[in-house]
Amino acid sequence: MIRATNAETNNANGIATNAADIAAEEARAITAETALQQAIDQVDSDGAAAIAAEQARAEAAEAVLQADIDQNEADSDAADGKPQLLLQKNLRLGC
Repeated sequence: MIRATNAETNNANGIATNAADIAAEEARAITAETALQQAIDQVDSDGAAAIAAEQARAEAAEAVLQADIDQNEADSDAADGKPQLLLQKNLRLGC
């Protein structure tokens, strides 16, 4: 009976040790997972900010280019009419 009691005590001690080890591992894993999730969330946030900044930069550059294109087109349209006006003027003047 003493031998059984010692075995039961050793078994109970082993169970308690295992339970403590499991609890410690669970706490360590939760802490690690929380840190990983925070890192993932930060990468997502940084990526979204970089995309928004690039979109704003590209749209501003496109607006500048479009304004230049529009001005070139207006200048070209105005220049297209000048030879005709000069011709008409010269014809009236008899040149």
